[in-house]
Amino acid sequence: LMLIFLISVISFCNLYVIGSFVISNYTNLEEANTPGEFIMTAMAVIWPRLILIILVNIIIVIIIGVFYSHQFAGPSFKMERSLREIAAGDLSSKIYLRKSDSLHNVADAINQLIDNFRSVIRKTQELTVQINENITKVDTEDEDVKKRMGALKGIADEIHELFDRFTLEERPPTSDKDQAEEWE
Repeated sequence: LMLIFLISVISFCNLYVIGSFVISNYTNLEEANTPGEFIMTAMAVIWPRLILIILVNIIIVIIIGVFYSHQFAGPSFKMERSLREIAAGDLSSKIYLRKSDSLHNVADAINQLIDNFRSVIRKTQELTVQINENITKVDTEDEDVKKRMGALKGIADEIHELFDRFTLEERPPTSDKDQAEEWE
């Protein structure tokens, strides 16, 4: 929104400068006898200033574009890196953004997703340990029950091994600079 406002103000100023320049050079335009002469005279009067104004606008748009792109590029890179770590099983990271960065709502949602997933995995690990403990406490002579309990223990062990692949302990930001940026 600010970018649109700025470009509008610049465009209005440009039109004002060109208009005032044309009015101050109106006598040159009156001397034109034909429409072709009028256009040629007008272009000769306006063209140098028009080129200058276009160049200034391009420079301003580039500067603003670079400024805004950094607000999106950095957070986008951090989120991509974090999502790749999650896909690899590392749930220990969090996304920390500078206050001036965009996409805080997306980073917060990803951090919440990581926290929820981490707690689900912890609870599942606890439950599989409890299942294994209860299975070992069952004392029976029935071979069918022993066989089924052994199968349940195998399933619980497999579930536990699957979740052991995840790194769950939350780690601090990767550098002091990241942490400083978070506390700005």
